[in-house]
Amino acid sequence: MQVTLFLSFILLFGLISCLLFLKNRALNQQLNQITNELSNQVAQDKKKKIQLFSDELAIQKLLVQINQLLDNHQALAISQLRQSNGSKKMLSNISHDLKTPLTVILGYSEMLLFDEELTTKTLVKERIERIKKQAENVLHTINVFFDLAKLESDEFLLKQEKIDLTELCRNEILTYFEALENDRTEVVVDISETPMYIVGDTEAMKRILSNLLSNAIRYGNEGHYLKLSVWADKQKAFIEVTDKGRGILEENHEKIFERLFTLNDSRNKNYQGSGLGLTITKQLVEAMSGTIKLYSKPYHKTIFTVSFPIE
Repeated sequence: MQVTLFLSFILLFGLISCLLFLKNRALNQQLNQITNELSNQVAQDKKKKIQLFSDELAIQKLLVQINQLLDNHQALAISQLRQSNGSKKMLSNISHDLKTPLTVILGYSEMLLFDEELTTKTLVKERIERIKKQAENVLHTINVFFDLAKLESDEFLLKQEKIDLTELCRNEILTYFEALENDRTEVVVDISETPMYIVGDTEAMKRILSNLLSNAIRYGNEGHYLKLSVWADKQKAFIEVTDKGRGILEENHEKIFERLFTLNDSRNKNYQGSGLGLTITKQLVEAMSGTIKLYSKPYHKTIFTVSFPIE
């Protein structure tokens, strides 16, 4: 009798253990399924709820909370996208509305400068030139904002053209020679004689070079040194723009490419900028499958290096 009771107890204990094991196994499988589904949602940026049938109340409550979080995340993403698109459209509209009157102001100021009766008076001529210069500065800033809005829009497309990088760089540096010589800046050009071809947008490439050279001239002019180097290895073409000016502190190396970021000294009128030039440069470089890097040791050497896959 005692043996029978003992065996019955063993069987009952074994049965309960098996049931608990199976239950825990089922819970683990359901939790693993939820985890895998969440990982897929994050990896693929999906926008659907997690569906899982379970008799466990705790699992049901967990699913409700997770799906609520997913709904909130989707609503927030949609809201941010609408705000971003609205801001870009507003920026584009404002830029367009301001460009027209500024163009008129520039036109009238140029007409006044050609009026010999007016410009014989030195003070009058100086004031007209100041008006023209300030209008040009504002128009340039508006164009930069307008370009960034276009660049970040879904409609922006780069052309795919065969570009001789060496020829393009030679032509671009020539446009700065007179100003650099007048400023007693030592100009060093080290461009390979061998043609170097990449695939991209010619106008975008000109903009990248223009931004890098202008940036070096604006912020590195104290060093009175500018170097443009172009070379290639078996896989990539490289462009380096070097100056010996005040440089960029290491803590600002990543920030320098952020929208609207300007260095502290840019509050000085000699170093003012929109804070968008390098942002646009980086976006254009990456849109052409390139990379941009910065090395800077203040008052010693600042180098922006751009690389692109060669054809």
